[in-house]
Formats: sequence, structure tokens, C-alpha cells
Amino acid sequence: MVAAGADVIELGVPFSDPMADGPTIQRASERALKQGMSLRGVLELVSEFRRNNDTTPIVLIGLWKSD
Repeated sequence: MVAAGADVIELGVPFSDPMADGPTIQRASERALKQGMSLRGVLELVSEFRRNNDTTPIVLIGLWKSD
């Protein structure tokens, strides 16, 4: 993405109840969870990316339900 010109990378953290998001993000979150993605997995991806790129900003997005 950076080689193609991305200035910032935004990564969605999958959430089990993404009702505040639109249908596209809801489906993407469901697919990611079914394939085993988690917050830990997202952070591991960021860590791997950082081995080769320590300057491109990364923004994590996600919603958490609070009681």
C-alpha cells in the first residue's frame, strides 16, 4: 500500500457486535472473526509491518461495547 502511495494505513479491528457500523464493515468483521482474526492478530500484523517500515502512520479502528 505504501509503495502505491498510501500516506496512512487504517486497520479495522474485528468486533463481534459491529451494529454501529454499516453492512460492508459488519460483513468484513464477521469474515475476519470466522478466519480467526483478533486484536492480537491485528497487532501482530502491525509489528510485522513495522519491521520494514517505521514511518507510515497506522490507525486502528474498532468499537467496543461498554456496559
